[in-house]
Amino acid sequence: MNTDNLLEQGILLHKKNSLDEAKKIYKEIIEIEKDNFQAIHLLGVIFCQQKDYNTGIELIEKSLKINNKNYSALNNLGNFFLELKKYPEAIEKYKKALNLNENYTAAIYNLGNAYKAISKFNIALEYYYKAIISNPRFFEAYYDYAELLERVGRIEDALKYYYKLLELNPSHPYLLGSIVRSKLNICQWESLSLEVEEIKKNLFRKKIINAFDILFITDSLEQQVEVIKKFSE
Repeated sequence: MNTDNLLEQGILLHKKNSLDEAKKIYKEIIEIEKDNFQAIHLLGVIFCQQKDYNTGIELIEKSLKINNKNYSALNNLGNFFLELKKYPEAIEKYKKALNLNENYTAAIYNLGNAYKAISKFNIALEYYYKAIISNPRFFEAYYDYAELLERVGRIEDALKYYYKLLELNPSHPYLLGSIVRSKLNICQWESLSLEVEEIKKNLFRKKIINAFDILFITDSLEQQVEVIKKFSE
């Protein structure tokens, strides 16, 4: 089997989360082609996924010495620095990725996450908004943008984007609970009772409200416990 076929097989296993099996294949490819960019890069990703960050980051950086124009690898490296709370390093990698592809939505969105993590909320909002413009179907960007708008006190603006997401992807996790919380915070009663009833009807079927917001809408211990269990999982 040639390295292209092996790589395809490794990526398939990787996507299925069969990490150890994918790792073996990536290592096999590297034994055949010691400078195979993708195999080294993806092997590094697996090591990081398995929390061996030192080995993983070293491998991804090695892959970037082979191909320093790969913005996906730079974005992955940024993600692992972000997990390690190495925020300046994460921001640097995301910006390098965007220098190579200014429309790379993942890096735009991840810069929003990085700036939010260091409490630079206005900059984070700019990047979340850019991610939405870059990909109007990027649902997670809508939710995080709205949630951060709410956090900085722009609740009416937040509701606008929560409702936009409700229109695009009504089953998005915790969305209806966030809408109800926002409306309660500004005493907006329109359609509130209907939304609360919708939450109560779906508590046992899907992630519709988080463990903190459920306390606002019901004093049923059974319902609270069910939501808390799902949220903690």
